[in-house]
Amino acid sequence: MASRSLALAIAAAGLTLAQSGFVDECTGLKVEQTYLFGSCLTGTDASSRIDSTVFLGSKITNRDGHLEWTAGSNGGYSSSCSQCSLEQAVLTCECQKGSDGRLWTSINLEERVSNYDGHLLSNVTGSVNIPEGNSPIPVANDFSWRLLPGDTSQWPSNTPPVANPGPCDGGGYTASGNSPTCITFRWPVSGEIYNAFQGMNPIAAENAWTFTIYDQPLCAGAPIVEIAPEEANTCHTFSKKGLSVSIQPAWNSD
Repeated sequence: MASRSLALAIAAAGLTLAQSGFVDECTGLKVEQTYLFGSCLTGTDASSRIDSTVFLGSKITNRDGHLEWTAGSNGGYSSSCSQCSLEQAVLTCECQKGSDGRLWTSINLEERVSNYDGHLLSNVTGSVNIPEGNSPIPVANDFSWRLLPGDTSQWPSNTPPVANPGPCDGGGYTASGNSPTCITFRWPVSGEIYNAFQGMNPIAAENAWTFTIYDQPLCAGAPIVEIAPEEANTCHTFSKKGLSVSIQPAWNSD
């Protein structure tokens, strides 16, 4: 029954399984942890390929039981959709439709994703920027990460301090995820009150993510330090307090 409903969802959406986006030029296509993976031809010859991903979690949303593209930073379809599968370029999921139950719904990824010189890239947020080269870092086997801040205090300095002078043990708060993002540890109260940190241990797959520390909220201004992919899973201390962290994949990813 589920397979029949899935087929009906694809047909009802009027989706074509193969267009000019990437299916004919990429192998190993799959979606894992809301990342689309493909090994795509570069166009230089008949065999050279590049492995890359597109993070769909920030580009697709569930709107009342229907998968749709979104330019927002938090598409979040995975929080209300399940049993997702990929058939060529068509992503199909069973998604929550308000309080009315769940629907099978499909979206053709080739509407917004194409192969550019071996790189899978999307135009959801604007014009496509084709990388000049190929990252030497392979696509991660595990896309998850976790941040353990240390030597924490409250910011601005004129607010009552909540200090944790210990090492990178979380200091009472942590962050985790699997998406490229900027993390600011803001208190859930009125006014702008943040937790600052002067240490950080990013827990992640080896050689997978770059963690950049800023002394301003929302990853604004110049960074104070960058933790390279090979430096993850180690406690790092900084010369000044940090207020936000930018997390970016080190492999070829959009």
